[in-house]
Amino acid sequence: MVPKDLDIDVTIIDEQVEPVDLDMDCDVVVFSVTTLIARKCYSLADAFRERGKTVIMGGYHVTLCPDEAKAHADSIAVGEAEAVWPTMLRDLCTGRLKPEYLSSGPVDIKDMPVPRRDLLKMRKYIVPNTVIVTRGCPYMCSYCASSKIFGKFRRRDPDAVIREIRSLRRKNWREKLIMFVDDELFGNPEEAIRFFRKLKRLDLFWWSQATVPALFNRKLMEAAAESGCVGLMVGVETFNPETRKHIKKYQNYNRGLNEAVEYANSLGISVGAMMISGLDTDTPKTLKKTIQILKHSRFPLVNFGVLRPYPTMSTYQDLDVEGRVKKDWWMNGLDYGDSFNSFLPDYLKVYYTPKYFSPGELQEKTLEAFLKINSLLNWNQVKNMARLFYFNQSKMFAFRIFFATIIMDIDAWSMLRKVRKARRSS
Repeated sequence: MVPKDLDIDVTIIDEQVEPVDLDMDCDVVVFSVTTLIARKCYSLADAFRERGKTVIMGGYHVTLCPDEAKAHADSIAVGEAEAVWPTMLRDLCTGRLKPEYLSSGPVDIKDMPVPRRDLLKMRKYIVPNTVIVTRGCPYMCSYCASSKIFGKFRRRDPDAVIREIRSLRRKNWREKLIMFVDDELFGNPEEAIRFFRKLKRLDLFWWSQATVPALFNRKLMEAAAESGCVGLMVGVETFNPETRKHIKKYQNYNRGLNEAVEYANSLGISVGAMMISGLDTDTPKTLKKTIQILKHSRFPLVNFGVLRPYPTMSTYQDLDVEGRVKKDWWMNGLDYGDSFNSFLPDYLKVYYTPKYFSPGELQEKTLEAFLKINSLLNWNQVKNMARLFYFNQSKMFAFRIFFATIIMDIDAWSMLRKVRKARRSS
């Protein structure tokens, strides 16, 4: 997105795979900020400004909390960068950089610029080939920030996506697996099917996320399978109708879900479930029922995560009104109630008070639920893994899921032991 007429040298540093050098030789430092790393980004930004660097910030969290970000940057971009980035750079080069730039609304992403992967250390990524096809989500779930940040759901030009994938394959021909990092790749099924027909010609395997309605569209699943789809993580979140209503997850339903999952599996698509624990209608009884449903399901992998109240979203606002959320939790450290945030990963950290659990109890129950469902001591899970190897189009992908499950089981057992020990001693 850097205008070609500007003489700007660009270096990209991803702290997930390499450290940040505060004394690097540069004039301007730009941060893409998400909520989970906001505190770290602000700390780095302050350090760079102390060294005389100009700091610019953008990204999801800056769009949600612009006033907070202004205290740590010389300029911020609010909204989608394509609309403002060229102007910001021209103003920067002419000494007219303004404190804030606001995107005018959803941008046309049909010809979205292709990322400069040549500036990334691609060999350090577990899944190096990642591609975006869509932006936003057609649904308005109360806990999710996607629709608020991105606005209406849009798709890139399918031919542009195909060209990008071909370029990726030329540079990394040994890796046949592509990950589409979309919130809802299957939004607008007819357009999705047309894209899958083009994708089919590339002879590759891919995986992504999906919503429950996509699973019930057999024509859509068949087109996805024919194009090389080997895995989907589906946002089930809950089986409780009252909970779905509470979080505005109106598009989900239970009847026929297991049969839809089984049909997708038979096409060679391994379907995993993403679940949320700690919602306001979750009780020990509903959690027990959820475990029983999943223990007899056809999902070869089930991921549990604790509810995360993102800033400015209705879930956060409701909890804040009731005094049940840690104010600005992304800024104020780890401790909350009897939680074990200090040694648990982000997806298990609790920064609010659930209605029917203490924070620490919720973390323990979530780990127990994960293990009861995914453990190979569960005979149904053994059968699901057997189906995974039998049906999946890519045996290499099946092995990855199998070994990932084993590693996740070991990690979960280790974390559960630490949580139980900490609870006994408290």
